[in-house]
Order: sequence, then structure tokens, then C-alpha cells
Amino acid sequence: MAFVIYLAVLFSTLLGKAETSAGVLSFPTAESLHEEALETDLVARLRPWLVVAVILIIVSYWVPLRQALGTPQGAPPYNPDNPVPVVKVKN
Repeated sequence: MAFVIYLAVLFSTLLGKAETSAGVLSFPTAESLHEEALETDLVARLRPWLVVAVILIIVSYWVPLRQALGTPQGAPPYNPDNPVPVVKVKN
């Protein structure tokens, strides 16, 4: 049902008559009252924020990634009749 309504709206938009333009709206512009503060220079530059973001990502994911990559891959062997993994005893 929703697809039928979607198609009806789509085709009525594509095949409908073009409306006449309503005209152009223009807004007045004004001079700035004061110069921008110096704090916006830090916000305007993107590189320091990107460096801080990358450092924080590395710090937050370092330990989990090291643990995930350091563990052996694959599941331990098990007996199909027993859900407990088979542990091999080293002599």
C-alpha cells in the first residue's frame, strides 16, 4: 500500500504542471558590529581537533585491539556429545 502511494506521489510530481515562480526574496545585509574573538581561531582550524580525535581513538582502542589480535584464532576442540571443550594436557 505504501509503495502504491509512493508511486502516485512520484508520478504526480514528475508529470505534474510546473508552477510559476513566486519571485526572488532578498534579505538586507549589515556590517559586523565587532571583530570575531580570538577563541574562534582555534575552532576554525580543523587540524588540531583531528589530531586530538585520532589520538583519543588510538588510546581508547589500543588495549582491546591488542587483546583481540593477540589471542589464538579458532574455537577450541570439543566432543559432539559434550559441550565442554576438550582440554589437552601438556606433559
